[in-house]
Amino acid sequence: MNDADYVLGHAEAELRRLSTQARLIDPITRRFLEAAGIAKGMRILDIGSGAGDVAFLCSELVGPTGEVVGTDLALAAVERAELRAKNAEAGRISFRHGDPAELIFDEPFDAIVGRYVLQFIPDPAQSLRQIVRHLRPGGVVVFHELDWDGARSSPPSPTYDQVCGWLSRTIEGRERRCALVRDLPLCLKRLVYPRRS
Repeated sequence: MNDADYVLGHAEAELRRLSTQARLIDPITRRFLEAAGIAKGMRILDIGSGAGDVAFLCSELVGPTGEVVGTDLALAAVERAELRAKNAEAGRISFRHGDPAELIFDEPFDAIVGRYVLQFIPDPAQSLRQIVRHLRPGGVVVFHELDWDGARSSPPSPTYDQVCGWLSRTIEGRERRCALVRDLPLCLKRLVYPRRS
């Protein structure tokens, strides 16, 4: 995994777009995280943090006794997240630059989370196999992913359909997965039962 895996880039405009997107979908992500058992006092690893939106959401859920460590491949995104944490005087939240599959952490995590990140990883099962080594036994893995095949507006909107088409073609043009949700069961099966060499 490397910085180029995120095909939409990390320019200032993209970081602002991600923050706008976060305001719209945070309530959904919050419900997923709570249903998965993210709670007070937990230690969380956020994969593909970007500007830190999911990390900040997790920080609210784990409270002052918990801890959140966000990771991202893009230094610009990590710097933005660190600045946000400093300005917000957020509790125990920090950010690390690098591939979480290769980073070393002092202690295991209670949960590993991410939002809209697996679709940008060339081999999600392989990366997750490496990342889950940071998880304590019995820990939780929660990813909120988008199914581009199912992206629809109601009532139908040609503009929405056009934008979804642009995004799908951009992602697929870099050999990433727009239909990850369809492939997710196999990805998770490969996580639990790796291929034998």
